[in-house]
Amino acid sequence: MPLPDPNTNWAAITNSLFREQQYDRDTQRELAETHVSKLNSDQKKAFDTIFTAVMEKTGEVFFWHGSGGTGKTFLYNALCYKLCSEGKVVLCVASSGIAALLLKGGTTAHSRFKIPIPCHDDSICNIAENSDLAELRRRTDLVIWDEAPIQHKHNMEAVDRTLRDILNESEKAFGGLTFVFGGDFKQILPVIIRGGKAQTIGASIRKSRLWGHLMVLHLHQNMWLNTGIEAEANLAKWQLEIGQGKHTDKDGIILLPEHFKCRENTVASLMGSIYPGIGSGNKPPLYFAERTILSGLNSEVDSIN
Repeated sequence: MPLPDPNTNWAAITNSLFREQQYDRDTQRELAETHVSKLNSDQKKAFDTIFTAVMEKTGEVFFWHGSGGTGKTFLYNALCYKLCSEGKVVLCVASSGIAALLLKGGTTAHSRFKIPIPCHDDSICNIAENSDLAELRRRTDLVIWDEAPIQHKHNMEAVDRTLRDILNESEKAFGGLTFVFGGDFKQILPVIIRGGKAQTIGASIRKSRLWGHLMVLHLHQNMWLNTGIEAEANLAKWQLEIGQGKHTDKDGIILLPEHFKCRENTVASLMGSIYPGIGSGNKPPLYFAERTILSGLNSEVDSIN
């Protein structure tokens, strides 16, 4: 095993911080060069803006806005690789566990910041000032928070309130720590129990007191339109048009193309379309790995299974 560096102040390094620095800088540099070389003009502009803010410690807060397919996740990881190659500490969080899996070292925001449940307009996170987690926040150079529009604004405000206290910077958003939020407001907004449109919009980060501190960076180019695969390009184009209010009736109901639909409006027809020939002979594992039926109700999942 490699010998420890005698010049390192191990007493000042916490377990949490140590875990965030367990990477090889040369490997990170190679990954950064590969990713940065593939950035389009919008991505490169956003990348340079964030990278400069981190290196100069300006404490700015950004929001990357882009529809699905504009390469937000690719851009997050490119920024992580570049900063890690410079010895910086980057924390990647997301509003859901699935989204967190796509980020370098990603976790959920609730796990990383100990956001209380339920979270109110005066809540603070459960991070003691003399804890390992607090020390990690002091050493952090950048926080990336993906799928931010899904979160209730109280969650971001609780993190802001906590970091201002831990970093002893009461006048700066998030205590002067550089933050990058990302997402698409045309997708899922906060879920408000028995709430209407006004209550849902009112709970979003767009209506938070923090929004005035955010610099919005836009990603316009949809990478799925350039894959060369006609089916993927057509699906991406259709999804973008849905976000623009097209393909809906007067009541806002989305109208699906005919080739999306089963031949008959029955569960049996759905199962036959997704799992053709399932009753004849043994199927290879890939047959099941490439297919799934999603449902909003557990009772329907049990019935179909």
